[in-house]
Amino acid sequence: MLHATEPSPPLVYTGPTEIAATADGGLQPVVGVQNIQVFRANRTASAHADGLTDTYNHAPMLAYWHGRFYLEYLSGAVNEHDNPTVTSLTNSADGLTWSAPRVIFPAITLPDGTHTIAHQRMGFYVAPDGRLLALSFYGTPPSPNDGKGLGRAVREIHADGSLGNIHFIRLNTDRDFPDFPLPYPLYSASSDPGFVSACEALLTNSEPI
Repeated sequence: MLHATEPSPPLVYTGPTEIAATADGGLQPVVGVQNIQVFRANRTASAHADGLTDTYNHAPMLAYWHGRFYLEYLSGAVNEHDNPTVTSLTNSADGLTWSAPRVIFPAITLPDGTHTIAHQRMGFYVAPDGRLLALSFYGTPPSPNDGKGLGRAVREIHADGSLGNIHFIRLNTDRDFPDFPLPYPLYSASSDPGFVSACEALLTNSEPI
């Protein structure tokens, strides 16, 4: 059996940067709180990950509506800001057992052959009439939050879990590829007046969400 020898002299770190020894930040535990892992990535054995191979799964946003939890998150093949990066959704009745994630805002192929990068920090909005809207932002590479993305998109989640059509709710005025014909219409073109009203309620909402 081989044994490692102690370095001589002993290794000593003298730099100014320290690494916290506690991954929880030193917060006191709260009795009864549980940590639930909604999805576990597995690129090499995707059968254990609902057939999905993406290992970048980030920025989860959670909503509870009509007796179900809805969790939206960004997903990409390997790294943050990979193109394409999409917005995925899973749901659960009890918060313990979750459905297989599905892509609800797929990437858009851009004129230069690259793809959009989903990047948002708001995933849901419950309108005054009770409708649930899911949201995503279609950014462009290499940096999706540099103000050059295509715009913000929206679609409705119905009570039975089905999804409405994708629309843009706001376009960036200084977006990349300004002459590119977008694959989704503006929300105002929807034939559902309730959906249009829900989008307008979101756009005019000045309260913290």
